[in-house]
Amino acid sequence: MNRYNKLIKIMTIFFLIVAALILLMFALGARINTTESYPVGLYWTAGDSYQKGDLVTFCPPLSEVVEEGRRLGVLTTGFCNGEHGLLIKKVAAVSGDQVTIDNNGVFVNGVFIPNSKPLQVEGISIAYMNKYTVADSEVLTMSDYNSSSFDSRYYGLVPSMNIKSKVIPLYVEQHKESEL
Repeated sequence: MNRYNKLIKIMTIFFLIVAALILLMFALGARINTTESYPVGLYWTAGDSYQKGDLVTFCPPLSEVVEEGRRLGVLTTGFCNGEHGLLIKKVAAVSGDQVTIDNNGVFVNGVFIPNSKPLQVEGISIAYMNKYTVADSEVLTMSDYNSSSFDSRYYGLVPSMNIKSKVIPLYVEQHKESEL
């Protein structure tokens, strides 16, 4: 066996081991966030029960706005319906909360959510709501990390069944200052 063939075999084995470790970590609960809605880094799943204020992973609801977000490169490709990737956002409103979304921003139970003023992006509409009471089967998801996040200001409420897990950050980039 010449050196070239031996090197190819060693590299193949190395990459197979790395791929197996990545799959194992995913199966055990590791999630990697590559979007800017929350710090890029490694997150860990912490079960499927969540409450207001928790970070969660979820599949975005299927809608024209979500499709437009994907076309504009705001969403990644993945294994959710519509071939969208999982999103990481904070649960900002749950069953019984009253939500208003207007040109000034998002209000939950009359309290303004900082950095929630919708941005004007061509092709992306705002999910206007006026004192809407969140049902048992839905949640409002927002990013308090990045004011330009693609979140419920645009795609509306998320069906509770779309929530995959609560996540906690393990290793993430340093916090950045808000853009607004």
